[in-house]
Amino acid sequence: MVNYSTSESFPPAYPAKAISSFLYYGEEEDDWIDVGQMICTHPEWGEPTAAYEISRDGYPLPFRLQLTWLSVVEEKTYSLNENLNRQELEALFNQKDDRGNQLFRYITVGMAPFGGVALWTSGYKKSLLLAWMKCQEVAPEDEEVKSFFGKTSVNSFCRDAIIADALVSNNLSNHGLPDPHLFDRMMQQFTYRFQPILKKWDDDRKEWTDYAEDEKKPELDFVEVKCHDGTFDRLRDGSLLNYHEAGKPSRVCVGWHVGKREYSAYFFFSHDELVPLFRTCYGAHPETKVDFLLQIDPENNKYEPALFRYGMKEPLAIPENACQVLVFRNKFECFRSPNYSQPKGAWR
Repeated sequence: MVNYSTSESFPPAYPAKAISSFLYYGEEEDDWIDVGQMICTHPEWGEPTAAYEISRDGYPLPFRLQLTWLSVVEEKTYSLNENLNRQELEALFNQKDDRGNQLFRYITVGMAPFGGVALWTSGYKKSLLLAWMKCQEVAPEDEEVKSFFGKTSVNSFCRDAIIADALVSNNLSNHGLPDPHLFDRMMQQFTYRFQPILKKWDDDRKEWTDYAEDEKKPELDFVEVKCHDGTFDRLRDGSLLNYHEAGKPSRVCVGWHVGKREYSAYFFFSHDELVPLFRTCYGAHPETKVDFLLQIDPENNKYEPALFRYGMKEPLAIPENACQVLVFRNKFECFRSPNYSQPKGAWR
């Protein structure tokens, strides 16, 4: 038995409502816990919405998920009955950080439009995507659905929920439903490593060059990442510099220092713009090992991300329209890219 919490999650503009959510941990009739039934809040995809409210201290970890839920913007209900890998969960929840604290604390179930369900485990510094599953659609006449909503119809419940939330209603009015395959692409996993390259940009020769021996060189301190698949890694243990499976990055923070000056650069990546680049680099082989280069010259304010794999003649540059950059020196902003448009506090 371990200590953990459970929560639901859904994309900010696409709320969901759990009708029934059972995580089974034993064979007896009452050996289950629920996921949660929040609706119309705006955490990020993958972030727990109710983890602090539903604590499961001292419970066995679950081995099966049974879920019936409503996709509000679609006005459709879905159902899933899926076995979970309890051994994998136990191995993760038994991991400790360098202070001896449990590294993972939450089990989060995400519900996305068109019947996609994600399963994450997370802690305060790291999260992992354990599974991406697809549900079966359930007819509105289903007894469980009718019993849950009572005299209220599914359509009227969804309309009221949409009207009550400005973010949801505005997004639906302006953009409609998302591409049916959007979340399948967002949840794809690839094998890559981050390679921060702290060099100098030679504008005359249009190339990156090393610092001279007598020059004070930048020294890398850490890399942090938040991915479009709802995961993050803030461990700063160097693991992101090794090949690992992950979704496409949404935000990457690179920290370095030059003498007593401390720098941090924040790269924000557009998912839709990354899709063709990853497709070009990986093709049909997401297991291919790829280097995600983060080329940095703070003196000349040159910040150039790129993808590179064995067999390429040169790195595949990530264009400016796919990336925004914000840089701090000693905690004061010193550079932002001309296209920077992130809201205040975008990195957290």
